Amino acid sequence: MGDRHAGIFDCFQTVFLGAGLGGVLRHGVNIATAKLLGSGFLYGTLTVNIVGSLIMGLLIEWFALSLTRVRNGDFFDDRVARRSHDLFRILP
Repeated sequence: MGDRHAGIFDCFQTVFLGAGLGGVLRHGVNIATAKLLGSGFLYGTLTVNIVGSLIMGLLIEWFALSLTRVRNGDFFDDRVARRSHDLFRILP
């Protein structure tokens, strides 16, 4: 395959590995909470959803602050700045 398709496969591999790791962690949390708190309520799902929401919120805030620094020109690392800018290039 040409170089044009290499980036697509890297993305697929990243998603594949992330989904696999996430699935294993979710299953582990479900088993642990079922043993600790019982299986009458889905505490594992509740825990994973709350922690996941917190992590996603923190990441979005970090990206937003990074984008602000890129636009203001006071970002500490040009490589990270370019990546952050590429993530948000759809914004005006």
